[in-house]
Amino acid sequence: MRSYQDKAGLPHFVFHSFRKSEASYLNEIGISDVSIRDWLGHSSYAVTRKYYIRDTFEHKRKVSSALEEKLGKYFK
Repeated sequence: MRSYQDKAGLPHFVFHSFRKSEASYLNEIGISDVSIRDWLGHSSYAVTRKYYIRDTFEHKRKVSSALEEKLGKYFK
């Protein structure tokens, strides 16, 4: 796989990375963790959460903005 990526000028990655991106995207658009677990075929929610679902920078920014909007008036 690596030699084909080198020939194509692509960065090194494994196809399993696509599952992680998929899980993180589904989480970001509001799909429940349980649904993501089921979609990926995991028997354990802990595996899905620990190894697959990552919050993107954009998602973290949305959370921060929402909290600032809701609670900001109390901390100014």
